[in-house]
Amino acid sequence: LNWGNPQTVELFIAHVTSEGTSFNDPTTGKVVGITGSPVEFIKAFWVYLKLLVQQFTPLALPFLVWGGYTLYKKQRYIALIFSSIILANIFYGGLVNSGNRESWFLISYFIFAVLIGVGLLAAVQFSRRSKKWIEISPFILAALALVPLIWWFTTLDRSQNYALKDYSYNLYAPLSKNAVL
Repeated sequence: LNWGNPQTVELFIAHVTSEGTSFNDPTTGKVVGITGSPVEFIKAFWVYLKLLVQQFTPLALPFLVWGGYTLYKKQRYIALIFSSIILANIFYGGLVNSGNRESWFLISYFIFAVLIGVGLLAAVQFSRRSKKWIEISPFILAALALVPLIWWFTTLDRSQNYALKDYSYNLYAPLSKNAVL
């Protein structure tokens, strides 16, 4: 709950620079912490982009761009905040190497989900204003928003995985009544 205890400037800097958790093992080549390596930065950025496409599917990316543009036009302050968070995620994720780098990108992906929603709404509004285009039904766009769910369903379906149920059964079944575990 208070990871790093960054209550002072010194503790904040130690927390941000991963002081105490960094290491460099020349035998294995494993580096954890601030690397400063352009190669590591490019690798991290590539993972960032690859996960973006995987999580939202290529079909949603145009709506992400459209949503970003729409938000910039209507709410520049919020667009600036969102952009700064995304850039900070990219910068810090590329600068610091650790085993949980991908989890740092989650806040960016939340923002991307919001921007895709803004883009879908902008598409509906555009289709209603434009006489040259066919009006896009909000139901069609809602279905498009669910494409990632359909895309990943077979990968994420764990309905036939009983490991946790079996584990809990095997843990509690041999205990006698009123036992303390």
